[in-house]
Amino acid sequence: MARFRWSLIFMAAPGTRAQRAECAERDAVLAQQGIAAAALDFRHAADGYPSSLIDINYAIRWLKAKAGTLNLEASRIGLSGQSSGGHLAMLAAMRPGDPRYGSLALPAGFAPQDANVQCVVMTWPVINPLSRYHHALRQRASANPPDWVGDIPERHDIYWRDEATMAEGNPTMALERGEPSVDPADALGAGPPGPGARLQRPR
Repeated sequence: MARFRWSLIFMAAPGTRAQRAECAERDAVLAQQGIAAAALDFRHAADGYPSSLIDINYAIRWLKAKAGTLNLEASRIGLSGQSSGGHLAMLAAMRPGDPRYGSLALPAGFAPQDANVQCVVMTWPVINPLSRYHHALRQRASANPPDWVGDIPERHDIYWRDEATMAEGNPTMALERGEPSVDPADALGAGPPGPGARLQRPR
């Protein structure tokens, strides 16, 4: 069996993770192109921030440790996510050494691994959760609230707890603050950006 040239750890939007089996066709296409796909079940919602990032950081390190067994290239691992999963993918890639995210140790006997990734692929990412939260609240208070608002503010409150945490776990604002971060070799975003969804690569 030929070694996979690349591996993508995929994070679906938390509300759609139960539909993971529907991604089988996509994964088969990736495999035909030499790209292994790993679908990750991660904590979210009431588990609160940063539980999702802890799980993603662990998954990266676990996959690197098992690369030889799984016929993967440990140096060619990327993250992919849609909607809120895209936000989590970018944040995990920017902060691979964050001690909070790396707080879950690999099993005994595993060689130490870092959580650096080589690329991030995002589709319709919620790259600025605080901006979306404010926008959803404004739209809900408007004369004709759009259907998409739904329970977005409540879901933000459950996961983030408060606006200060939405700002802290925010890739866009992290770049604007000048926070030291890792710049993935390649980052691709697709889909129309939401309000405030501006992400610049560090110069």
